[in-house]
Amino acid sequence: MPLKPSRKLPKKFSRRVSAETKRFLDRRLERRRAMRKEKWRGVTRRAQRLAADFRVSLIRSAIVLLAVLVGLTAFGLWSVTRLATAFHL
Repeated sequence: MPLKPSRKLPKKFSRRVSAETKRFLDRRLERRRAMRKEKWRGVTRRAQRLAADFRVSLIRSAIVLLAVLVGLTAFGLWSVTRLATAFHL
């Protein structure tokens, strides 16, 4: 790592960047961009998977709750009518 940023160096030290160095820097920049894109793809994929899992668990919970409510209602009414017929009410 240079001691001073290149913009602070005197003009007598300035050099043109060779074609090879320019190609190297372009490849490096492209790799970094690709890695950043891939990282974001992974984050969004993970978030979508979590959202889908949450949706499935929410639907399951709603089905179980509905089944319990229907069961309680049906058997609750059944037991009340059974008691009423047993005691001739």
